[in-house]
Amino acid sequence: MDVVLVVTIALVGIGLIVPAAGAVDVRELSADEPIDGTGDSTENAFSLVAGEQDGDQITVTARTNATDVAGYGAEVTFDPDIVEVESVSGVDMSDPVTNIDNANGSVFFTQSQASGIDSPELAAITFNVLAAGETELAFVERETTMNDGQSPPEPIPFEPVGTTISVEGDGGEEPPENTFSLEAGQQDGDQVTVTARTNATDVAGYGANVTFDPDIVEVASVSGVDMSDPTTNVNNEDGWVFFTQSQASGIDAPELAEITFDVAATGETELSFVGADTTLNDGQSPPEPIPFEPVGTTISVEDEGDDESPTETLSLVAGEQDGERIPVTLETTVANTAGYQANVTFDPGVVEVASVSGVDMADPVTNVDNESGWVSITQSQATGVDAPTLATIAFDVVEAGETDLEFVEADSLVNNESERVPVDYNGTTVSVEEDSDDGGGGPTLPPPTPDPAEFEFEIQKAPVSTLTVGESIEVPVAVTNVGEEAGEYELTLANESAAIVTETVSLDGGASTTVTFEHTFESAGTYALSLNDESLGSIEVTESTDRSDESDDRSDEGDDGASDGDQSDGGDDGADGADATGPDTGSGDSIPGFGVVAGVTAVLAFALVTRRR
Repeated sequence: MDVVLVVTIALVGIGLIVPAAGAVDVRELSADEPIDGTGDSTENAFSLVAGEQDGDQITVTARTNATDVAGYGAEVTFDPDIVEVESVSGVDMSDPVTNIDNANGSVFFTQSQASGIDSPELAAITFNVLAAGETELAFVERETTMNDGQSPPEPIPFEPVGTTISVEGDGGEEPPENTFSLEAGQQDGDQVTVTARTNATDVAGYGANVTFDPDIVEVASVSGVDMSDPTTNVNNEDGWVFFTQSQASGIDAPELAEITFDVAATGETELSFVGADTTLNDGQSPPEPIPFEPVGTTISVEDEGDDESPTETLSLVAGEQDGERIPVTLETTVANTAGYQANVTFDPGVVEVASVSGVDMADPVTNVDNESGWVSITQSQATGVDAPTLATIAFDVVEAGETDLEFVEADSLVNNESERVPVDYNGTTVSVEEDSDDGGGGPTLPPPTPDPAEFEFEIQKAPVSTLTVGESIEVPVAVTNVGEEAGEYELTLANESAAIVTETVSLDGGASTTVTFEHTFESAGTYALSLNDESLGSIEVTESTDRSDESDDRSDEGDDGASDGDQSDGGDDGADGADATGPDTGSGDSIPGFGVVAGVTAVLAFALVTRRR
């Protein structure tokens, strides 16, 4: 039996939905709620999911349901009276670069890699419980970004989803006998050295956060004494320094490190440990924490001369307006620059950000809010470069006028391969003119070159994979021109290496069409099909059961009559008659097992959605 199917063609337009830049609502997500979102919320989510409290610790996972994620940066705030950050570790990506501020209740962590992954668990934040209570864990939106694995990377829009954790206090401990102390030396010129030491035994690792008055002193360097030079994070603006080191075996009563301070002004300052960020551990495997009492100190210093401000700078340098666009470069004098972060504000009534591109470093991860007037950019790499031009920010003119371009210093920094480098922040002011349409005001920029035609196809509905001879299948195939220019696209269906049919589709930029292919199978067998050289599986076609019954009936009729040659000829005549009046079995000169359209249907029996550009 032949089944005739109709080929349908429908044209539809496509559009690109881009979420608006700027603030987004942050909602809470419970641990057992899916993160793929429903309703009108953004499809992608960047979420914090809390685990169960374990003793005096609780772990919170940062994860996303976005696809092709190759990098991220996130700042999370919390109540520092309830919890403090112990550590941040990678899960589906490497351990992130981390900046912890337990005094003010925030942690920033970031990581990137060459290729993207789908729906990754990005990092696990381990909190220490300080007191029983409840705290919200919320993203700082302008410091939280995701980017894909394209080259250059593109930002991924998302909805930040915080959470709330309730914790119980774990009780107190007996006061320890060990001490972790700061001991100040004598001032030498414009510097004074302070030694961090402990009387504990079997010390194999430590971490210390020391606060000071940034109006009196600032940290120049931190070096190891009985242990190697520590990893250091210095914030001379807010007045704190964090340093940490570990090794395989423990030592007794070590001098751990020396902090060299530069004198900024005559006066006195306390040097105090932030207890929540200060630890000792022994040389066991695994290492165990060593209880201790933190002992700070007070230093009095004299300013012996006027020192210059930091010699290194992070600057914005404006170029010349070209039509409706003006470029501004982000530059630094820091040697061995391996990473940076910059938050720049502007008047959105005068200019808006069109694009941000890398210069001496790769294109940065970018977060733009043209409505509120700020852009946040960040990038890092393994090796440093000297005094690089980091990026170019291209602004479009909104209206003639003047705007200050200024750094948000709390959200801007430069680091070399090992530590943050103090810098002076130099903004700039740009004056812009509207490019008139009547021939005045400078040259008119040419229109942007449209993207060339580029096609995608996908299967709308898969056919059955098993048929009998004479049956037909159909498959609707949607073809889309994702480019901006009009063009043509060919789809070639083949059985093994032999082409069956080629369809040519002509579409304007951004348009789509649906073509339904059909094919009637005329002989039994297994058909290996491909579309544009891509294997699409096999179709099994078997003999029709109805034909077998009919053949048996005819055989019985011949046996009841006679068995001589004439009767045999009569049977042949009967068969000829059946060919003349019955359905066309397709056993003539056509290609065995194939019609023009149905081959496409068979091709996609095993792939509901196959896309090829």
